[in-house]
This record gives sequence, structure tokens and C-alpha cells, in this order.
Amino acid sequence: MRGAVEVRRILCFGDSNTWGTRPEGGRFPKSLRWPGVLQQALGGRVSVLADGVPGRTTALSDPDQPGRNGLEALPGALDATAPVDLLVLMLGTNDLKRVFQRSPEQVASGMEGLVRVALRSAAGPGGAAPEVLVVAPPPFDEAVTGALFRGRGWAAERLAEEYRTLARRLRVHFFDAATAALPSRVDGVHLDAEGHARLGYALAQWVEQNGWTGNEPRSV
Repeated sequence: MRGAVEVRRILCFGDSNTWGTRPEGGRFPKSLRWPGVLQQALGGRVSVLADGVPGRTTALSDPDQPGRNGLEALPGALDATAPVDLLVLMLGTNDLKRVFQRSPEQVASGMEGLVRVALRSAAGPGGAAPEVLVVAPPPFDEAVTGALFRGRGWAAERLAEEYRTLARRLRVHFFDAATAALPSRVDGVHLDAEGHARLGYALAQWVEQNGWTGNEPRSV
């Protein structure tokens, strides 16, 4: 309807931690996943949309898990949810699987591809590009992850700094999830309910501090 108003919109694009995989197996209900916590913390001032797929990478195709390439999925996700005021990208953990043997620099290059897709898009308000927040995922605990990530802990520890450098160079926003939450000791990869809550509230604080709730609803 002409003249209608809509609250600002945040799209969270990620992997199993955005999808809500429980460390013990299964899936957390929407209200307990970090995007759901973010929504609750911000109330009706912002609409938070989540696009999380277990096993999703920044830009790698896994023959054992088709449809997990984030670079291929992001354009459609942006088109489906536009206009997006803020795109939150939290990916990279699956790129570090032992089978891929990617360096932190290579994973950051994959994230750069996602950022550039967003910045070239017309998925933001008024046909502009959305703002982008790159979130470094919390490093996994190699001691309990098993063979999937064996020998890759060093790369996980370095990823946040690579993402920070990338965000500075591309002039987008950055947040280190490890400052808010770490994976559960159950599987060393996935956030537990407390971790989701901590991350969701920390990102809500970031959104508030950076003005992404807006003073007034956005006209659409």
C-alpha cells in the first residue's frame, strides 16, 4: 500500500549456529536461537529474519552436502527479503573443516565474496545496498569436535583477526562473536541456549549503539 510504513529489517545469514542446532542434537525453538533473542531484545522496532543452513560455507561446495555454498545462496536470500537495512553474515566455521584445508586468509576471501555481493546489490532501502555486519564465529574447541575439525584449531583462532582486517578494508562493520559466547563443551562447535542468549543480546546492544533501530519506521 502506498505510504505504508515498515520497521527496519535485519537479515541474519549463517550456518548451523544461525539455524539453531543443539549441541546434543536437534534444534532449538525459534525464541532461543540468537536471531530470535535479537528480535526479542529489540522488540517491534526491528524485524529480524534468519537464513541459516547447517553445513553452509562462505563459498565452497561440499559434494557430501549439496546446497551449502553461501555465495550461491546469498543473492536469492537478499532478493527474497529486500529491502534489508542490515545484513549480518556469520559464516566460516564449515570452511575450516579438515576436508577443505582452507587457511584463515582463504576463508576471509570467501567472506569477502559475500560482502561484495551485498554491496553490489540493490537489496537495501530505496534500491541501495544494505549495510553489512561481518561476524566472526566463535572458534570451535578442537579437543571435543572429533575428526571433522582435527588439526584446524589454529585456523579457527586466527579467523576473527582476518575478518576484522577484511571489514576495515571494505568499510563494513565487524563483530567478534567470541567476545559474547563460546561453543558448548558438548560438541565444541555449537552454541548452547546460554550461548545463543549471550550472542543475541550482545548483537542487540551493538544494533542499539550503532543506531540500526532507527528513530522512525522506514517508509516503503
